[in-house]
Amino acid sequence: MQHLRARIDELTTANEHLRQENSAVSTERDQYKQQTSVAEGDLIAVRASLRRMIRDHTDQMDAQ
Repeated sequence: MQHLRARIDELTTANEHLRQENSAVSTERDQYKQQTSVAEGDLIAVRASLRRMIRDHTDQMDAQ
């Protein structure tokens, strides 16, 4: 019986540790999602800017 209680305590402790680890990993994942979202927005803006620059440069070359 004592062995069973010790095992239950061991598993309860391991479960709590895994819950804390899961929470930390979820928080980290959410931070990476936010960073990815910001980076995607930046990439979209850079692409649009590059397209405008290419279009402006092409228009200038055509005007010459």
